[in-house]
Amino acid sequence: FLPENSQEALRASQIAGCKMPYNSMKVKGKKKFSRYYIECARGCNYNCFFCSEHPRIRYFTSRQIETNLRILEKYRKRNLIFVIDSNFISSSEFLEYFEKAVELSGTTNFFYVQTRIEGVNNVTLQRLYQAHVVNYFFGIENTSDRVLKASNKRNTWEAILKGLRVVYDFFTERGYEVPPYRANFIQGLPGEDNTQGALNLERRRYLLANKLMTIVHDNIFQPTPGSVFHTYPHKYGLKLPAGYRTTERWALPEYEFQDACMSQVSLFLYHLQMRQTVNDILITRFGLDRIKKAVQMTLHTGHYPETHVHHTRC
Repeated sequence: FLPENSQEALRASQIAGCKMPYNSMKVKGKKKFSRYYIECARGCNYNCFFCSEHPRIRYFTSRQIETNLRILEKYRKRNLIFVIDSNFISSSEFLEYFEKAVELSGTTNFFYVQTRIEGVNNVTLQRLYQAHVVNYFFGIENTSDRVLKASNKRNTWEAILKGLRVVYDFFTERGYEVPPYRANFIQGLPGEDNTQGALNLERRRYLLANKLMTIVHDNIFQPTPGSVFHTYPHKYGLKLPAGYRTTERWALPEYEFQDACMSQVSLFLYHLQMRQTVNDILITRFGLDRIKKAVQMTLHTGHYPETHVHHTRC
């Protein structure tokens, strides 16, 4: 549907990214909008000016962002656009850029933004809502203070709980439809063991029961080249095998919490089945050698013996 041999079309395709498997999502007045990604994740080719994680990208002003929105508007109208790895809440300067760009461009699109939960407040949420941001990915990663500290995360359980309550109250008190915002978690972080895993699972269920989060996206911890975990693994109690390599975060599945998180073992196996691989580091580290046979059986037969599933952390 894009004109061939067009630099503008190429730019629009870079901005719009790929169409999602689900073709619509209800936002604002229960209208449906097609879902698309904006390419601005870490590791990208700097195709998008939305990302506030890169200093070079943050340097760009509202004018460049506005230009992107105008180009995108030619090919994507009244869509729900996914903005990945941008932190609108912690960067007031970037939020001002984005607000102004939305106003000047007159975009009809709405945005689904990935951000951290810390620092969220009613003022920021209102500004984001007025700037067409109607849904969120929240990078929570873990609810155990011990794990968060060992992994150099800046959050605490109390801060996470407070932030999610602020978001929920913001929508309900104003009569807005509460969006099914997504929480991102990471399995197998440094400092994690079965005890901390059980605590994390209990707190996740608390958040779900109180409607403070709906959709959960889990990733298995993978030290990426260039990260402190990869450069100094022993400092974090890690031992990386020869030939260790990572896989892309977005290659792992998204699913409803109720359907796929009956236990941490089933979740772990679900990932392994999707990736067609066995992570010996996690299995050894959490004393789950018995899982190996079950995993191999799953990969061979496509069926996991659910009778073995209990609330074990991995």
